[in-house]
Amino acid sequence: MQGANSLLLSSDTQTYDPLPETRRRPSPAKVWVDPASLPNYYHSPTAGNAPDYVKQLNYNTYMCYGVGEPDTFGYTVGKAVKFVEVNVNRKVDRKERSEATTVAEIEVTKRK
Repeated sequence: MQGANSLLLSSDTQTYDPLPETRRRPSPAKVWVDPASLPNYYHSPTAGNAPDYVKQLNYNTYMCYGVGEPDTFGYTVGKAVKFVEVNVNRKVDRKERSEATTVAEIEVTKRK
């Protein structure tokens, strides 16, 4: 018997599952998305020492995951963000690990 507050016990693994099936999140099929597989979006030339392909991958990732489709929340604001600089630098104090910085600008306006 499974009520709204009942606990589920999986019969094949005998593990405790505190959430009813209707509230469980599906397991992600793929954890990593290769940025090179994302669509290319046009962006204006960007300053900084990062290679152009890194700047493009950065922008593509932002557009796909930060802006989204025209009917999603924040699309208008997201499209107004302008990347102006992308840098990649080695950090001596961090065992020569790389540190990336992206500088973006947005004009803040009142919209109805």
